Amino acid sequence: MARLLFASLITFGILVGMVIGLVLAAMVATGAVNLPVAIAITVAANLLLWLISPWVSDLTLRWFNKLAFLDDATVKERYPGVHQLIHQVAQDYRFSPPRVGLIPDRNPTAFTYGRLRGNARIIVTEGIFEFLSEDEAKAVVAHELGHIVNRDFILMTMAGMVVQVLYQIYASMIRVDGSDKKGKGAIVGVAALVCYYIGIYLLFYLSRTREYLADSFSASRVEPRHLASALVKIAYGIVKVEDTQATQSLLRSTRHLGVIDVKNAGPLGLVAESTADSPGSAAEAMLFDYYNPWAKLIELNSTHPLTGRRIALLGRIAKEKGQSIGDYDVEAAAERTHLSRGRLRLRFLAELMLFLLPPGGVGGGAARRLAAGARGGGYWRAGDASASLSVRRPQRRHRNGADERSRRLAHPRPVRAPGGQAHRPRRPRLLRRRGFHLSGSLRADRR
Repeated sequence: MARLLFASLITFGILVGMVIGLVLAAMVATGAVNLPVAIAITVAANLLLWLISPWVSDLTLRWFNKLAFLDDATVKERYPGVHQLIHQVAQDYRFSPPRVGLIPDRNPTAFTYGRLRGNARIIVTEGIFEFLSEDEAKAVVAHELGHIVNRDFILMTMAGMVVQVLYQIYASMIRVDGSDKKGKGAIVGVAALVCYYIGIYLLFYLSRTREYLADSFSASRVEPRHLASALVKIAYGIVKVEDTQATQSLLRSTRHLGVIDVKNAGPLGLVAESTADSPGSAAEAMLFDYYNPWAKLIELNSTHPLTGRRIALLGRIAKEKGQSIGDYDVEAAAERTHLSRGRLRLRFLAELMLFLLPPGGVGGGAARRLAAGARGGGYWRAGDASASLSVRRPQRRHRNGADERSRRLAHPRPVRAPGGQAHRPRRPRLLRRRGFHLSGSLRADRR
């Protein structure tokens, strides 16, 4: 709870500060009075939507997804463990038990919405109870109860309203008339647009924080290993179930509310399917999410934390409680594969230089040499960005161990010169370095 409070204060403090500053700057620059009116309308509209949103969501889900709310007796009869958990949490935190809705969809997902704790809803699909065990389903419901206890859906609504106000300021400033006012207004408008994009990433940060806290709440009510396995099985279920227009509509419309980000569910689901006989391999595939520096950059544009990072957090909670995390112990997988975090950081810097510097420049050449040196003659497939949480087709191997593409580049065919004499092109200097591998630039190395 303290972490959510800190993240909320930071987010709201920065957003509100940017709004107040830009409003004052806009009024000084233009002398306009219509901008505060537009902001007031935006705030009033968001508050109205917040008040009526539960009923609007109920109507929409009933109409398009055949949502049916279950009475308390039905929930107790069908899902006694879930019923007991919901009532226990509601009693502990002194709010009315949330209504439970069921959508006849095989895609396993769950989400919650509402105005306050007392009128919150927990919506689950039939796929949750098809693919998950009873303990795993309880862990997912406990995760949704964590959102209700933390009231984070209210925080997200208010933070989103502030971001909308920033865009209102930008839209108003670019329409300012008059040469003097137009120049000043353009400066304020550009500042508002920059703050708007910063606000979007702050919203992503707040959303990821609330997911971490909901995971922690679930781990306090159910063993963490149940939620860890549930996250993997949900991704597997989404991949396995045949897509229809109705199921895709549900997953996309509730993407920011669901237990996992459906956009990233496909690779994880393929890993779960291909490693069904050896779940430890799935933990190795998640090492990229937790250890590779590129993962932190990828996560900036996501409403949900990467699954490997969530499961690693659950693993630490399980160890603190003296419990097992099961087959998805990310830290144990790092030890098993001899993961070198120092070498990962070195390669990240080299690859970042390759990305930023021109390929033909001196800096680009130094970056390539640094990347080749950091590669150190070995690599770890589970850390590949292209193979992270996905199944990669094996490359055709040459007898000396190099893949076919590397072999062709390292040993090109002779080229016949115009005079008729054959000569072999000199291979690039980088390819002469021992241990260079053309593919898998983001793989983590063995020591």
